[in-house]
Amino acid sequence: WSSWDVTCGKGVQYRQETCTSTLTGEILLCQDTSNEQERTCEMPACPTPPVIETIGVSKDVVPRGDSVILSCEVTGSAPITVEWMKDGEPVELDERITTISYGNTFVLKITNATLTDSGEYTITASNFEGEDEETVEFEVILTWAEWSEWGPCSEECDGGTRTRSRYCQNSDTVHC
Repeated sequence: WSSWDVTCGKGVQYRQETCTSTLTGEILLCQDTSNEQERTCEMPACPTPPVIETIGVSKDVVPRGDSVILSCEVTGSAPITVEWMKDGEPVELDERITTISYGNTFVLKITNATLTDSGEYTITASNFEGEDEETVEFEVILTWAEWSEWGPCSEECDGGTRTRSRYCQNSDTVHC
């Protein structure tokens, strides 16, 4: 049999029957009309570079203190490694910012979001065949609390005012 015509995927192997002359030792094609044979094979799948099929963010606008989840589906030959970047810098993982992977799904979870978490997040997926990257972004915002109850009138009659207030939630120094 010849060598396989592929190293991966579907392939074919050939052979040709020959006859050896008993008089001269010469190798000749046999007179049989079906002297060439072939067989197919299913080699292991060909390696493929990673492709980020989908990427998403749980919320485009995230109230400060909420959680946000960035996730993507990646196809390609294993092993695939991923790296998350924020505004061009590697994401630093800690107890608040974690990664999870299961199967072809890769997740970056940010809990208790802060204003500095706002930005552009890029995931780069790579393997020995190449790499792919995609980007999403979200913004962390401050939100207003509910209005307080109306206060008492400043005058007993005619011309008084009543007031009520609300504050910017989760903010020590920034105003909404």
